[in-house]
Order: sequence, then C-alpha cells, then structure tokens
Amino acid sequence: MPRRATTAVPTFKLLVGHHAYGSDPSRGVNAPTIRHAFVQQYFPEVPGRGEDKGPGTTDWKTPGTGTRQGKLTYPKPPATLEATGIITVQFNDFALPTTLYLGKYTLVSGEDYAVGVTALLTAASLAAAIDALLEYSASVFGAVITVYGPVGPDGNDARFEVSYAGATQNFLLAPDSGSLELGTPVIGPPEIIK
Repeated sequence: MPRRATTAVPTFKLLVGHHAYGSDPSRGVNAPTIRHAFVQQYFPEVPGRGEDKGPGTTDWKTPGTGTRQGKLTYPKPPATLEATGIITVQFNDFALPTTLYLGKYTLVSGEDYAVGVTALLTAASLAAAIDALLEYSASVFGAVITVYGPVGPDGNDARFEVSYAGATQNFLLAPDSGSLELGTPVIGPPEIIK
C-alpha cells in the first residue's frame, strides 16, 4: 500500500472499439460496438513527498513503484472527507510500552502521552497528543478516540497500526487493516462511455 504523496493528472479520454463479439469487416461481419471510450486519469507518486521512501530505497527523491490508474470519485453530494480511524483503550495496563503508528508519527505510551489511572484518562491524553500532530485531530468519548487524518487517497493510505512490547493488547483499532479509511475523494474505476 503506497504511503507516499500522490498527485493526479487531468482526466483524459481513451477511445476504444470494444465489440460485442468477434468480427471481420473484410467478410462483411461487423459486430455492434458496446463501449466507445474510457475516461480515466493517472495518480503517480511524488518523489520527496509523503511518509515513506520508495520500497527498497534509501533516498527520499527516489520514486516509488506506484502509479495508480482510475478516476477520482466523490460521494454525493460532492464533498471531501477526512480519513478516519477509531482507537478503543480496552486495557489500561501499560507496564511495557505501547506504540501507536499514525501516518509518519510514532506515539509511545509514557513518553508522548500520559498513562492515566483509568482507560478514560489514558484516552484523553492520547487524543490530546494526536491533536498536536500536523494533519491529524482527535475527539474522545469515554475510552473511544476518533482519529481524523488527511482527506482523499493520501489519508486512506496513512499508517494506522499499533505494536506492543508486552502481551497486553491495550488498544483495539478500527479499521485493523493498517491504514485509515473513509477519506474522500477516492480513486475509483475508470468511467466507461457506451
């Protein structure tokens, strides 16, 4: 999954002649055309921007391996939404450090946020630490923290993971896919023109 900044080139129309079945005009067999064009765009990674270097590289200016293809898709009504994730403090035993990875940031228990007497106080401290990060904000309700990240595809690619030094799994993350989700616009499929 890319974690480097992406950019979008303008949409373009790719003309195609996609027929319903095989045809041979030299024999007078002409199949009806069922698709005439695709409207799409490319989304290349930007060297030197984003959270990670290209895979297997050591230089920030080395391009990554990804150029995605599709078309920016907005929800209805058109809007941009921040990518989100939810952290639930389920156990307040932080005898060994717990590390939260959020985008390019690393938050370690006892160093970057205070471990409170209760899960509610720990959640409040972690939410305040997330609020202090550029491009991120958080709201807290009890022991549940809602994290808001960048809008669009780069927000949906922002890292959202946790690691534990001990056996206690203090946090429950949603989604647990390793990145934030629900940011818009998204890179959707090309538009088919019939």
